Amino acid sequence: MKTPEYEKLREHIFKRLSVELDPRLYYHGVHHTRDYVLPAAEYLARAEGVNGEPLLLLLTGVVLHDFGYIKQYENNEIIAASIANELLLDFAYSPEQIAVVKNIIMATALPQTANNILEKIMCDADLYHLGSKDFFILSDDLWRELIAFGAPLSKKQWHEVSISFVEQHTYFTQTAQNEQNDGKKHNLQVLREQTDALLD
Repeated sequence: MKTPEYEKLREHIFKRLSVELDPRLYYHGVHHTRDYVLPAAEYLARAEGVNGEPLLLLLTGVVLHDFGYIKQYENNEIIAASIANELLLDFAYSPEQIAVVKNIIMATALPQTANNILEKIMCDADLYHLGSKDFFILSDDLWRELIAFGAPLSKKQWHEVSISFVEQHTYFTQTAQNEQNDGKKHNLQVLREQTDALLD
């Protein structure tokens, strides 16, 4: 069986994301996948002992997880999984491998659902920033993006949505829990303080 051509696929996907994504995707631009989610997934995979073919399939899911945004904003995961179904055959992935990748992509649809370690790492990598120093910059980017796509959210309303989301969020992997939960608590506290200071 041929080895899937992951490096070629990654280059192809990042090139298309750079050109085809709506410029109003201030949060979900190519940088989200390339600079945040992919490095987090690689790190979590090492820490959780994932390697070989499972790692390759995980990273494939990561590079494709937001590819649906080239077509539409809502329900983009379904679009990404559908594109993966056709595209991955061109890069020597087997139907069985494609099925795994599609499940990895679909795991990121909110509310996240993860049934195995690959899906857990995908979900945690996608929201790894909740416990990081970049949280507030990225949160503002997402707010600007939502407004650009028609959500009439004031700054205070967005903070309240964010507080609720972070409060309800739980990391799946032990590594993410150990390394990001303290940062997430800190960010939540700062977010509450900022929200209290905002006018309606």
